[in-house]
Amino acid sequence: SQYAWSTSWVFVQPENISGADIRISQDYPFQRFLAFDGGGQLEMREASIHSDLPFNIYLLNGTSAHLRDSTILNANIIVTGGGSLTMENSRVTGSLLGQASSVALNRSLIWAPRVDIQASDLRVTNSVVASQTLTNLVAGTANLTQAGLSGAWAPGDPATMDIPGWSDFNSLAGSSVTELLASPPITVTAQTLRADTITVWTGDAVSLAGGVGASRV
Repeated sequence: SQYAWSTSWVFVQPENISGADIRISQDYPFQRFLAFDGGGQLEMREASIHSDLPFNIYLLNGTSAHLRDSTILNANIIVTGGGSLTMENSRVTGSLLGQASSVALNRSLIWAPRVDIQASDLRVTNSVVASQTLTNLVAGTANLTQAGLSGAWAPGDPATMDIPGWSDFNSLAGSSVTELLASPPITVTAQTLRADTITVWTGDAVSLAGGVGASRV
């Protein structure tokens, strides 16, 4: 099913979107937004939310978003008040910003102008985070397993490419068939850092720092 939303929405009850294609209609960037507050939460399964122009999705006051086999395009996800984001075999093109209780990526792709997120619990498993200007991940506990941290690259359209797992990304990074388009500084800081099999691809500074735990890059 296809839908066009031409107004902003604030959800205070759970919103379940399954098998739907939703286009946010805008005349200029950030004309519309989606906000989840109170008892609101976003559950997506085999669905997409997109716009031709950038817009924001707000997870406010502890609300959450759970994406399964889903796509969000051209949207910044802004988390406040300890909300959470869980992605499974899903993609987001847009910045990820704010303070969360948890962020969990499993076989997923974030392709962003900027990633600057704090989370009590951060888990990146068989997933790729690619940014243009900054990747800054700050966590109480961070578990990175088969994680790709990168600048944007070409060729490839993040809106349509197959979601790369770590093995796919590891083969692409630095190869003769790809070009790094952006070299953001990449920082991961955690009180407890558990990192196993990470590929980092950027021309700028890289920092992985943990108070407790071993790292293998």
